[in-house]
Amino acid sequence: MIITDVRDILARHKTKVWKQRNLSDIKGVVFHQALCDSTLEQVNKYHISNNNHISVSGCPRICYAVWIDKEGEAFLCNNLEDITWSQGGMSRPFPKWQANTNYVGVCFQGDFSGAEHIGNDVPSIKQLQTGVEVWQWLFNMLHLSQLDLFGHYHFGKPACPGSDIMKLIENTRETGLQELLPKSNIEWQQLLKTLGYNLGTSGLNKDGVDGDWGGLSRQALINFQKDCGVVMSAIQDTVTQQMLAWEVLRVTKSEIKPYRNK
Repeated sequence: MIITDVRDILARHKTKVWKQRNLSDIKGVVFHQALCDSTLEQVNKYHISNNNHISVSGCPRICYAVWIDKEGEAFLCNNLEDITWSQGGMSRPFPKWQANTNYVGVCFQGDFSGAEHIGNDVPSIKQLQTGVEVWQWLFNMLHLSQLDLFGHYHFGKPACPGSDIMKLIENTRETGLQELLPKSNIEWQQLLKTLGYNLGTSGLNKDGVDGDWGGLSRQALINFQKDCGVVMSAIQDTVTQQMLAWEVLRVTKSEIKPYRNK
């Protein structure tokens, strides 16, 4: 994949700078649409200006790490370590992670239809192809899973990034979802055991993994739900199912690959 580095070229706010994070803090990638045909430079100028829709005093720079234009060209706008203001500060798919601190924003130039928003454009084939390539680049660099690709609609903006890019996101997530989610009691127990929760000493390996969803298994699930900030129900619901698989991936991944921070 070819990505043009414009970090030393784009204008910056006169006084503001992004807060920093470690690459290991990044838990996912979020696709956005610009909701306009403005160029990268124009959007950057708007973001650093006063009274934009994100900050009345301006942002340090454009609020995305990567920009993909209509021709399918990708541009690296900020360091991945920069905590940009792309998702907002409140709504997020997993209560444990922060919308800006723990996610990387990627924006597609254009105004696309989605939910109740009727845009005037559709993403080009080249844009979608580049979006996949950018995702694969970040996926590999940050050791993410297929479930770690999101749209802005996961953060409370239902029209963003438009229906076509939403399909790309959901297809990617569905592929990973079927491979990673626990489907039987033994699989649920195995993932809880991997995370260090006490299941007792029953089962062939004396580790509590026996397929019997008893009191210790329910308590382990409640403890996991509490630790992750989801409703403590002891029920094997969809949110807990996704969070459990997602969390196991976190603790079993190797070191983050080096990344040049300019």
